[in-house]
Amino acid sequence: MKALRLALSWTIALVLTGCGNSINMTSSSPGGGSGGSEGTGSGGSGTTGGSGSSGSSTSRGNEFLYATASGGGGTIYAWQIDASTGVLTPVSGEPFLANVGTENSRPCTTACSTNLAADPLGRFLFLAYNLIGDGVDSLGVDATTGTLTNIANLPIPAGAIAVDPTGQYLYGTPPALTIGGAIHLYGYYVAANGHLSEVPGSPYALGSAPASGSAVPEPPALSSTDVFVNLTYQSVSSIAAFHISPSNGSLTTNIALGGAQVGVAPAVTPSAKYLYAAEPVYPNEGVGQYEIVPYSMGVDGTFTTLQWLARVTPETAPFAILMAPNGSFLYALGNRAMYDYEINEDTGALSLIATYSASHGSWVVVDPAVKYVYLVPNRGAGDDASSDTIVGYKVNPATGELSEIAGGAVTLPQSPISLAVVRPQ
Repeated sequence: MKALRLALSWTIALVLTGCGNSINMTSSSPGGGSGGSEGTGSGGSGTTGGSGSSGSSTSRGNEFLYATASGGGGTIYAWQIDASTGVLTPVSGEPFLANVGTENSRPCTTACSTNLAADPLGRFLFLAYNLIGDGVDSLGVDATTGTLTNIANLPIPAGAIAVDPTGQYLYGTPPALTIGGAIHLYGYYVAANGHLSEVPGSPYALGSAPASGSAVPEPPALSSTDVFVNLTYQSVSSIAAFHISPSNGSLTTNIALGGAQVGVAPAVTPSAKYLYAAEPVYPNEGVGQYEIVPYSMGVDGTFTTLQWLARVTPETAPFAILMAPNGSFLYALGNRAMYDYEINEDTGALSLIATYSASHGSWVVVDPAVKYVYLVPNRGAGDDASSDTIVGYKVNPATGELSEIAGGAVTLPQSPISLAVVRPQ
């Protein structure tokens, strides 16, 4: 199964058969920054000297879904989310073209690896890219229309990126430039105008990639106080924890969580009270399965494993896990199904709410209001290739259960590879 990437904060992967099919469910219980240079795209252009979120009362509550596609380079597709239904309407002028730089005078227009991350304050959208040139681009989001405007490009690798809940700092874990090379965690300060600058001490060394195999790390998991990175490239995997300095975003090593975590990003509650990691278990019969293990974080920054609260899934292959923005639900995504858990805020225990059994899915995002989920289904059972479709689902606010949105699917020219939702405030 291909690695499931989490495009910032609040992406999940689902299992379903594709556009128009219902989810098979088994229930177990009930103001912005100023813009800069012009942004253009086939079919429209941004505005020279454009702006970020306007912050006006009439635009608050708007939500916009953005996606990049496998063959699109810096092309970004955009839709406005209907607040009442979740139905997607194309943003005027989309698709937009991010400033992805050049290398040897060749623009990054095809076969680029791209990752989107949303500013939690709804002012900006960030796109990290690598392959032909590396960097991260800042784009302003018009709070009323969802139009994107290029603000600035920073030609330093960021890779798989995420923005902290305060909107002040962006952190990214790029792949090693060569197998066996060093891997780092980068940190950037997000200015009020959307420009990025490295925080003191960045980049932070995470170690070396293996001599062979893949060295593509997952995006970091962020709370307002901490950064967590799964060190998937080491012979014995662990999670590195860093504490964020509130004054300048610099990082200090907290503690490395031991255990045999798999190659997927951990998930953390917004308060950083609990962290969840996917770990393998090996029953006596020798059939490997995976479990979700909670960790509790003390006031002194130390972690305690809550192994007795672990939830074992039927999965026999690595899967992804994602925290809902409200910290109430945890989604675990595998080859066989998607598992919907409710989090006990007092103990960290997980209670299974529903299991969605159908074809597995890949890219997905849940909106900040936890009202809608948008996902990219894979083409069929046993096929890890993504479809060209994004399908929408409503989230039950009480249980986290999902139901398909009528007319909530859209189709792209290529397979979507990263999703993000921006909600201007």
